[in-house]
Amino acid sequence: MCGISGFVNKKLKDMSLDKILKDMTKSIEHRGPDGEGYYIEKKFGLGHRRLSIIDLNKNANQPFISERYSLVFNGEIYNYKDLKKELKEYKYLTNSDTEVILAAYDKWGKDCVKYFRGMWAFILYDKNDKIFFCSRDRFGIKPFYYYDNEEYIAFASEIKQFIKLPNWRAIGNKARIHDYFIFSALDHTDETLFKNVRQLLPGHNLIYNLKLNKFTIEEYYNIRNNLNRDVSNNNFKDLIKQSIEEHMISDVSLGACLSGGLDSSTIVVLMNKILEERNDYRKIETVSSCFEDRRYDEQEYIDEVNKAIDAKSYKVFPRYEELFENLDDIIYFQDEPFATTSIFAQWNVFREAATNNIKVMLDGQGADEQLAGYFSFYIAYFNELFLKMEFSKLDNEINKFMNNYDFLSKKQIFDRGFRMQLGSLKDIIKEKMSREGRFSKPIFDLYYEYYEKFNSSIRSIKDFSIYQINNCNLLQLLHYEDRNSMMFSVESRVPFLDHRLVEFVLLSESEEKIKNGMTKVMLRDGMKGILPEKIRNRKDKMGFMTPESIWIRKNRKILKMYFEEGCIFLDEMIDKKVALEWFDEQMKNDKNIDSTIWRIICLSRWIKIFNVEEMI
Repeated sequence: MCGISGFVNKKLKDMSLDKILKDMTKSIEHRGPDGEGYYIEKKFGLGHRRLSIIDLNKNANQPFISERYSLVFNGEIYNYKDLKKELKEYKYLTNSDTEVILAAYDKWGKDCVKYFRGMWAFILYDKNDKIFFCSRDRFGIKPFYYYDNEEYIAFASEIKQFIKLPNWRAIGNKARIHDYFIFSALDHTDETLFKNVRQLLPGHNLIYNLKLNKFTIEEYYNIRNNLNRDVSNNNFKDLIKQSIEEHMISDVSLGACLSGGLDSSTIVVLMNKILEERNDYRKIETVSSCFEDRRYDEQEYIDEVNKAIDAKSYKVFPRYEELFENLDDIIYFQDEPFATTSIFAQWNVFREAATNNIKVMLDGQGADEQLAGYFSFYIAYFNELFLKMEFSKLDNEINKFMNNYDFLSKKQIFDRGFRMQLGSLKDIIKEKMSREGRFSKPIFDLYYEYYEKFNSSIRSIKDFSIYQINNCNLLQLLHYEDRNSMMFSVESRVPFLDHRLVEFVLLSESEEKIKNGMTKVMLRDGMKGILPEKIRNRKDKMGFMTPESIWIRKNRKILKMYFEEGCIFLDEMIDKKVALEWFDEQMKNDKNIDSTIWRIICLSRWIKIFNVEEMI
């Protein structure tokens, strides 16, 4: 796990390429404290910071340079040993996965990425063809940003690296700021909250032609296009176990995030099973976020898993004082404002891992999106049964759902699901916009366009999974995880996002994901006899919850000031007077505070930290 930089000068005069590249790379020292390196020619250069995980020898430092290629790489190629056997003709100088990328590109060209299993973002310079071949992994686990203008193009692992560019100005991207403020949406397009800063989308390559000073972007992987194969010889348990085993490849200490939920618990117990099968009786090290307030605490389940495998357990108890003491640092390392305080719990987990010298952490990210783990998947499934006219099964599933949970009435289910399918979307959006206390100044067309696109594409659990993976939830969560872990120089790995596993799950029937009012049926069935029954039969879902409303009320004075600053910046979108009155009302009652308040507070600090001048 590392950090990369790239810079190509088109027609910039009086500049020091060496200084620009070193400043860009120095700003991500946290991503790679174990080494730094550069490859610089007259018009361009590459920079790298190394976090040593596989092949700790200095010979594996980057940029990795051969007679024809120069490479900077962030990530892990988990099947590199298998590829190395297939690419025998290449003369290897190291035992690293980095060098296998060069061997694969030398044989297969840009198709090499189709052979990789893992997470990656890299820049490969081909001296013969005078091109930069850049790639990002299938699901966007690792970040890749670029900033292009008439004078130069720059590539980076984190947006903050662009602050070091000549003539840099931080301009807010009005459209994406609107999406964040209204819909809590981030990373759902190639655009960022910074104007003209873009991310290379998952499953895409960028090829920059140095002769023409132009680039093209090509998609090499689309999950929907890969759901036409025969998966009958596979099963869930074998695929997730194989993926976890590959994700355990490491030359440094290894641990796992443990929330006590189905996903992280599955990873932890299978890690332990894999070690036992190797006659390796080291204890699995787990790190968990806990709270004294039982409403937000999962220690009951965390302890159940740790006891079952005799794990070495570390627990952290996030405190609101620390959140506000560290808020500006967290926003800086995240690059963009975040939607809720839940990432602070994750931040604490990775800090604790680093404190205990755990260099690699496995995590359950990506399971909910494919296995129908979110409660919103129930609505998707109800819609699917409704459209298939399977009314008897629909009635059964609604009743089973309502037996398990009491937060939605049948009327709410009808409104959220079937009314949309029956063509009442415009009425629903009007209702949403006219809720009591709404203080934004939305444009109806923007609302309608956002929800109409979503509504027209969701016809089944599979559709909703693809939407979550490609357009919505997953990229945002991966963004948070990458920055939280790398802030503390810890590598985070997500075995549920092996593309073979994701394709298998998405190709499976909806009834294998939701049945009799229970989610994640495939995982529950596959882990029978392996997961403790108390975990396997859990119905509730918490995730990285924090007592956000309590924290905000305890800090209302300073946060109201931040909130007002955010309202001023968002003047075109917000009625400030109504907003401040609404803020005070939210502070008075004991209900959960609307998360819009946090988004505006966080946006306000982001503006100050990155000196965002205006919105365009």
